[in-house]
Amino acid sequence: MTDRTQREQDIIDFEERFAGLIGDMTALHDNKRKRYTGTADPLENYLTCSDWIARMLDQQFPEAGAFVRSRGALFAMIARHGEKFQRLVTMVGQPDFLDPNQGEGEGIRDTLMDISIISFLEEIESWRLRERARIALENDMKRIPPCEGDGQNPCSRPACSLCRP
Repeated sequence: MTDRTQREQDIIDFEERFAGLIGDMTALHDNKRKRYTGTADPLENYLTCSDWIARMLDQQFPEAGAFVRSRGALFAMIARHGEKFQRLVTMVGQPDFLDPNQGEGEGIRDTLMDISIISFLEEIESWRLRERARIALENDMKRIPPCEGDGQNPCSRPACSLCRP
């Protein structure tokens, strides 16, 4: 057995706790995924909410267009975060806050894990959106014929952004 300082032991305890929380979050996510989406896309329930949000945005902000509507799942996740944070604030204000079995149903630990999982899902969906935008831009660039200008004379395309101001 080695003699560790309290700081060294704190670091070891932190690393073990952190790894345990990641494992517990994965198990919680897998369990909720089975209940909420089955074998479908893990973001299926948020994508469904995205459709509702798109209809709402169409009514409230018709000028926003598809650019904003495509982010509906992120809006749904942000709303879910708000609900989870409100639950957290309520729990912290309760006299039994330190009780690990606080209240009925979902406790503070589950709420904190849900907040983390939702954050991961938001990151995955924002990555998907960025990838789709990157691919769409690459595909658009492939459709644009190259500039035929020679540096002195513009090409024949009237809207060429390379040789026309």
